[in-house]
Amino acid sequence: MGVLTVMRSHLGWPRRAASLLRSLDQTIARQASRPLARNELLGLRYFWLDGLFSAISENFYASFLTLFALAYGASNGQIAPPRARYAKKA
Repeated sequence: MGVLTVMRSHLGWPRRAASLLRSLDQTIARQASRPLARNELLGLRYFWLDGLFSAISENFYASFLTLFALAYGASNGQIAPPRARYAKKA
């Protein structure tokens, strides 16, 4: 793969990102109960993106933490959260 091929494939990303952000802005504006000012729309956009990336990173961490602990030899008792270990049985 040549340098020009790599450059061509990466040059399209600003347009794709702008298209995704425009689509997100339109969705947010459609769901608003009143017309939004530009700064309100940007605030909601970044609030939404912050929640998205937060959820992605948390789910990635939570999903694989147990697997890593098991791979390093942790027992079931060491992996279970404290509330589950000491919960009263009904």
